[in-house]
Amino acid sequence: MVDNVILFYAKYPFTQYAKDYISSKEIVITQKVIESAEERVIESITNNIVPKFIEFVDETIEQELIIYAISRMIVSALDNKYFSAKYAVAESKRAREYIEKENETNIHKLVKDLELNFEKEGNYFLLPFAKYLKNSPGSPEYFLINKELSNGKIRLTKSEKNRIIEEKIRQRVEKTLPKKQKIPEVYKLQIENSALKIEPLLPKPKTKEVNFSGDIAPCMKLLLDDLYQNKNLSHHARWSLAIYLHKIGKSKEEILNIFSNSPDFNLNITEYQVEYIISKDYSMPSCTTLKTYGLCITECGCFNPIKYIKRFDKNE
Repeated sequence: MVDNVILFYAKYPFTQYAKDYISSKEIVITQKVIESAEERVIESITNNIVPKFIEFVDETIEQELIIYAISRMIVSALDNKYFSAKYAVAESKRAREYIEKENETNIHKLVKDLELNFEKEGNYFLLPFAKYLKNSPGSPEYFLINKELSNGKIRLTKSEKNRIIEEKIRQRVEKTLPKKQKIPEVYKLQIENSALKIEPLLPKPKTKEVNFSGDIAPCMKLLLDDLYQNKNLSHHARWSLAIYLHKIGKSKEEILNIFSNSPDFNLNITEYQVEYIISKDYSMPSCTTLKTYGLCITECGCFNPIKYIKRFDKNE
């Protein structure tokens, strides 16, 4: 009979529950575990897929936790932010598949671990405004102007709630990857050998830059630099940068080229989002607003990023 507690850990190995459980076990790294962890990393980064495990075999379920731990070490040993971001996206998407079919008891247990304090209101769910800002995806339907805010809480459908959980998981997986130098010595040689073995098989990010002339607001320059380093941007960072690029005269194609550097880039979704922003012709958020988003990095005294530009030649 399958232990449902261990099954929960295997489906959601990024939780503190799973971490505590595996920490209490003596980990033995077999060649099979190494190969499975290598496959997990390759499939995650290349195809955005995490291989599934057999849910009705206890040995396989427990082994899944070890494979997850080793795959994280391999990603860290690769020492590449693009690979780390791609891996986190794939892990969060696999978790979302389980979440869609999960019972309410396990969902409550999961969101408690993720510190997402949803409140049930009929067929809807309420999430405090601050939590929503930190964990909302970048799609237009999640923009604050498209959400209902009441008493400091955002109202969400079940599907939207699950998408918020997915985004929170992505953030946790990426942020908690072990530092390369902190990989335990007992595993270090095996992990480094695995990283060297699979790196040539992984897709290399191709940075697509767009020419600018004139001065770019420091906050927007940082976001561009992050994208060129293949980092994932937050919802508000993407929204603000897309509006900024549109306002300074960049074409839809140029904006798409810039966002194509994101590890979770999807052409159809991003094109829809950019077209939506262009069609609505949103005003550029002020520096005051950007401060509330945590995007302001210096007191430049311009009150709005658009005013920072002294010269811009859209034909360049």
